[in-house]
Amino acid sequence: MQAALLLKKRGYYPVIFESRDHLGGSAVLASKAPCKGMVAELIETMKAEMKEYHIEVRLNTPATVETLRALDPYGVVVACGGDQIVPNIPGVDRSNVYYIEDVLLRRVSFEGKNIAVIGGGHVGLEVAHFLCDNNKVTVVEMQKEVGVTIYRRDRRRGRAQEDRHRRGRHPPGRYRHHGARQSPRQELRAAAQGCVRQGRLCR
Repeated sequence: MQAALLLKKRGYYPVIFESRDHLGGSAVLASKAPCKGMVAELIETMKAEMKEYHIEVRLNTPATVETLRALDPYGVVVACGGDQIVPNIPGVDRSNVYYIEDVLLRRVSFEGKNIAVIGGGHVGLEVAHFLCDNNKVTVVEMQKEVGVTIYRRDRRRGRAQEDRHRRGRHPPGRYRHHGARQSPRQELRAAAQGCVRQGRLCR
């Protein structure tokens, strides 16, 4: 969508081919995670802007070679996203193994279950946060700490804010957690670490 908007503003006539029945791609999935409501607003804002610029959108239409040849475009922008990585380990194909789309899009639901989240990166922590209100969640991570995929700049800033808080200063931010103001990223990480320690979200 962003590429189409930019091209339209530069004088081109973009056409979006989308194989699904909605726009947004992986951003739709991201908008379902805790603290990510603004992503949904971004999607709707971009859709409204495309409507304002009269950008043609073809939903439920895969971009095949034949379709593109019929359109005869000046150029093609490939923005088809990617597939989630599934580790090649024994048991990954069992019926009790689910993926982030299953959880965040609520294709499955759990209550009062023991759940292992494999991977303590950004997405893994979001899924753990999403699940740990009503379940006992354990995050399994091969690194020495969770959240290592969070931007280093934000991690350093988060540690600096924690240091200031310990000295009695409450750093600025949007959310409160145990009396201290924190950014959404910090709250997510703190909540996921609470899942690891207690099997539930610390409140």
